[in-house]
Amino acid sequence: MMNLHQIDTTQRREPIGRARLAATSTLRENIYEHRFLAEIGEELLARGIELEIMRGEIDRWGHDIVLEAGSIIRHTQLKVTVAGGARTDITVNTRLLAKPSACVVWLVYEPDLRTFVEVRWFGGAPGQALPDLGTRLAKHSRANSKGVKAERSSQRKLGLSRFERLDDLAQLCDRLFGLLPADPLEFLRSRMSMTDDAAPRWVHEVTRGDFDAIPEDLDWNNAGPLGGLVDGYRILEMKDETAEPFLTRQRSVFAQTGHWPGDAVDLWVTLFLELRADRMAPTISRTASAISIRSAGSCVAHS
Repeated sequence: MMNLHQIDTTQRREPIGRARLAATSTLRENIYEHRFLAEIGEELLARGIELEIMRGEIDRWGHDIVLEAGSIIRHTQLKVTVAGGARTDITVNTRLLAKPSACVVWLVYEPDLRTFVEVRWFGGAPGQALPDLGTRLAKHSRANSKGVKAERSSQRKLGLSRFERLDDLAQLCDRLFGLLPADPLEFLRSRMSMTDDAAPRWVHEVTRGDFDAIPEDLDWNNAGPLGGLVDGYRILEMKDETAEPFLTRQRSVFAQTGHWPGDAVDLWVTLFLELRADRMAPTISRTASAISIRSAGSCVAHS
């Protein structure tokens, strides 16, 4: 899936008038929701994840849709605003706090590009409750006979600063469902991406999921394209770990046993981190050159 920062904003289509958007707000919201579900469904399909989508009959519990994959259920409030708008907060129902793994997704849609240009996230890891909503009470949109807009005790205003801005909908799927699918190889295949069209042919084949294409004689000096096929930092984020402790632990086990620990995902992240460490301090990380390049590739099929 394309990173939102890579969108070519010069390729605009016929402009859609703002007045037309305002006049069709309900239809627009339905279209945006279907588009959102289609795009994350496509991303999860590529990962081998089956997604179930459910909706409530009435709008009183704070969520618009329920997304389920594996054992993870996400009660999700979805908000879509149009790019260029002045809105800096949205309203969240406090009843959402009672739902396990609840979350709020705020998308920004650019009508001239006909795509989402920002993905904003408010939520915890799978299984965690929604973070605290704060104390900013929302008010009714209409005033009473005295011109006063009454406060809504069950509604909180959530400001833009409370949201994490994500790179794309693929990262949103990371937040929603973590490391699913459980199979390490299927997960790695779903995470492969490459931007260098001039890379060797075998790199292209590995990107398509053929780990047996990794050359038998691949060594440390030309393993860069392999390690760079996944974003090790993002994977560690999904595992709720950081680079330095993870790599220290990996090196410690290797020093004691002569083998690198972990499944295919751990091995590939180790390779990713060692290659980057080698750029910064070759005399230190080169001791890790004993890592089996193919252990992070085709041989992980046996892990």
